[in-house]
Amino acid sequence: MSGYHFRGLCKIADAAFNKVTTYNRRTLDHFTEEVNPFRIADKDASKREDDLTDAYTYGLSISLGNQDGW
Repeated sequence: MSGYHFRGLCKIADAAFNKVTTYNRRTLDHFTEEVNPFRIADKDASKREDDLTDAYTYGLSISLGNQDGW
């Protein structure tokens, strides 16, 4: 999915990019906190929340990918 970003085919809306909320006593931009540090084959990935990363990745593959999502 990073190729879509590299080629400039997708953008993150300003309202979503700058949205700061409080969740589990942490006030921050949860989207960038989950998506930015994501690494493939990270051994500690199961210890972190990554629901937004999954949703964003699948959304890109469905909307910009071919019939198989790629």
